Amino acid sequence: MLPWLQALPKLALFLATTRVCIAADLQAHIDDDLGHPVADVVFIAKSLTGEAPRMPAAGTTAIVDQLNKEFVPEILVVRTGTAILFPNSDAVAHQVYSFSEAKRFTLPLYRGRPYPPQIFGQAGIVTLGCNIHDHMVGYIVVTDSPYFAQSDAKGNARIKNLPAGGYQVNVWHPRFGETVPEQRIAVTEADATVKVHLTKPMQAKRLTSQDRRIRDY
Repeated sequence: MLPWLQALPKLALFLATTRVCIAADLQAHIDDDLGHPVADVVFIAKSLTGEAPRMPAAGTTAIVDQLNKEFVPEILVVRTGTAILFPNSDAVAHQVYSFSEAKRFTLPLYRGRPYPPQIFGQAGIVTLGCNIHDHMVGYIVVTDSPYFAQSDAKGNARIKNLPAGGYQVNVWHPRFGETVPEQRIAVTEADATVKVHLTKPMQAKRLTSQDRRIRDY
């Protein structure tokens, strides 16, 4: 199990399918312990065949902006090897850093135009902070798998075009706080569905960058 999977909550996982085809979309839905949908949850499907993951094409980029003294988006999921820019759309200066094992870096203090992008070449969870504003926290989920999605405001996500076969589905959010066994499904049908219901409340407090600095060390 990857280290970042240690933070997963207990969940119930079900698979509903209809008919055989070469590939399928995996539809996911997640509710909290009160039955309310949860947004921005990361779903990653990893093949159980052990096939080597395909690296993204050269030049793949993503953006994590800084707006109203927050990272936007707060949670981003990308393929291994993606280059990420950190523009600053605020009127004040920021200094972005990460002490996470998957990616350690510190950008100089800046406003406006970003520095050259950072390459995220190792799978794992990267926690972002700002040395000037300790309340600013962001997360980048870096995965070798090309099959991932995030839930919307209604708790729904869709992973498209999974080839038929067996998959391990990982589910992550920074407010999950409990370990669960890895979950496995078989994608052999036209339309597969994963439904996740959390059995315990999510963590109520969003950690500050000072809290995250202690944890990531």
